Amino acid sequence: MQIRRRRGEWETVSYATRGKADARGLGLQDMVEAIAEERPHRTSAALATHVVDVARSILDSCDTGSAVVIGTTTARPEAAPVVLARPAGERARG
Repeated sequence: MQIRRRRGEWETVSYATRGKADARGLGLQDMVEAIAEERPHRTSAALATHVVDVARSILDSCDTGSAVVIGTTTARPEAAPVVLARPAGERARG
């Protein structure tokens, strides 16, 4: 992973998961790893479109009080590997 602080040069930095503390960034973490491993990532545009369609359809169903047909579909992504959380207070190394 590379970062650039202020207007300085790009620096290569290591990245390690913090387990459950990183739960909100799992999709981004998978994308970074997938790019590095040259494999498709799980958070595709098709999946994002489907998630938004489902969410909007739920709201429409609540508004109308009737069933709403979901207009999109997508292949289910491969399950992400389970990462065991570190004990509280233990920091990631790397």
